[in-house]
Amino acid sequence: MKIKRIFTGILILMLVFSLASCSKGITKGEATDEVETFLENVSNGDFEKASAQIHPTRAIGVEYLFNMQELRMGVDFQSGIEIKRYTSLSSSYYDSEVDGSDFDVEMEIIVSGKTIGLEIEIVENDEGYGIYSVEFDD
Repeated sequence: MKIKRIFTGILILMLVFSLASCSKGITKGEATDEVETFLENVSNGDFEKASAQIHPTRAIGVEYLFNMQELRMGVDFQSGIEIKRYTSLSSSYYDSEVDGSDFDVEMEIIVSGKTIGLEIEIVENDEGYGIYSVEFDD
């Protein structure tokens, strides 16, 4: 009976390790490239391209979101968006909230001479890949 338990435990561990090695995750380079492209598209006023970067399960109105932030903060994103510095980069190979891997990019950006905090979450799961959330902190 004890051998059965040990054997079952070993099989479970092997399964867990094989599943963990299969999960790809999102790399720092992929995440920062995605964010930079997204902000470039917004800065160029190409909201169609920026919207194409949104995760398929999310309904984020990119143009509306940035227009509302312009009104709220008194800035113009089409005047240019400069990433001042990344303040936090964190990744997870599996996050139960999104049933997949995620990467959080926190940064300070400069828009119209004003420094703004921005957090963008990128998710990759069975539903697709893309920007999952965009949050401003001024």
